[in-house]
Amino acid sequence: TLKPRKGTGALHFQPPGTWNSKLDKFNDDIQISKPSLSLNNLIAGGMYFDVAGKVEGHNATTGDHLTIDLQPKTWRKASKVEGVVNDKDGNKVYDISGHWNKEIMITNLEGEVETIWSSPEPIENAAENFNFTYQGILLNHITPAMSGTVAPTDSRFRMDQRYFEEGKEQEAEEEKKRLEVK
Repeated sequence: TLKPRKGTGALHFQPPGTWNSKLDKFNDDIQISKPSLSLNNLIAGGMYFDVAGKVEGHNATTGDHLTIDLQPKTWRKASKVEGVVNDKDGNKVYDISGHWNKEIMITNLEGEVETIWSSPEPIENAAENFNFTYQGILLNHITPAMSGTVAPTDSRFRMDQRYFEEGKEQEAEEEKKRLEVK
């Protein structure tokens, strides 16, 4: 469900359903609920994306259960992740902490902390490249070898988008008009 927040200049989205994943290597069958998403400061200020809400996860194979509270950014503090992993009997196994856009750590019962995810370093000129990560930029990479393998309707073959990605905004606009205005 997509809802504008009145008077806030934000869009709020609640994705339906759950993520389901089968990890064959570990024979795990996992279901995870989806958090709410918001795009903020659409009218004024620096636009930013945030994730918030309660996330529940369950490993149907082992019975382990996960609860994460994603706290949104406020004027005074950064967004935050807090959670716990319990075994099938309800005993706490790990605490989860961190920031969803920086790093996430787990702490076991002995107090040992392990970083399980960290945000990649920004690329050079990140602000001019939509703050994409190196991996994000590669998602739209195309090589001559892909021709004939990737569908000809793939957006990576649209020159208007390619021009835009290369910073050639004038050429991108002209090509977009040529393609879409008939």
